[in-house]
Amino acid sequence: MKKINMNKKKSKKSKKKYLKKQNKELNKNSIFSKICKVVSALIVGLGLIITLYNFSTRIDVSPGNPLKPLDPFSTPFTVKNESLFDIYNVLFSYEIRHAYSTKSHSQATNVGVSHKTPPIKVIKPGESTTVFPSLPIFKTASTYADIEIVVFYRPKWLFWKKHKGFHFVTVKKADDTFCWIPKALSE
Repeated sequence: MKKINMNKKKSKKSKKKYLKKQNKELNKNSIFSKICKVVSALIVGLGLIITLYNFSTRIDVSPGNPLKPLDPFSTPFTVKNESLFDIYNVLFSYEIRHAYSTKSHSQATNVGVSHKTPPIKVIKPGESTTVFPSLPIFKTASTYADIEIVVFYRPKWLFWKKHKGFHFVTVKKADDTFCWIPKALSE
């Protein structure tokens, strides 16, 4: 009888040891599985952000050299599609935030002008086009100009138009000619 009791005690002890060992392994596995879940979620989130960034439409507007050095409104502006997909029905509008000319004593503030040409049907990725902000208000060269060029377009995967504004101001150079420099829209 004593032997049977001893065997029962041994088997109970060994069961307890076995259960403790299994419990420790389960805890290790649960910590590992939690870490794996967090890492997996981070990877999926990062992949989603990268995908959205690649599918976002990126357009750039940059000024060229003025055709008439003393007239900043003779400057061609290049509009470039820097996204991965075509953009459609591209239109332009211009707003003079503030401009003045000391020669003709003319001044303009908050004047919007729409581009009179038909929309550009498609601008493919990497392609660019040139627009001239035809602002007929100034017959003579202006001394200072602060404008916003707005590009209206429809990305490939949307059914509605989007728009993006670009803010530029003139700076007088040492040789009395003008150039455009970009500014933040909030400035």
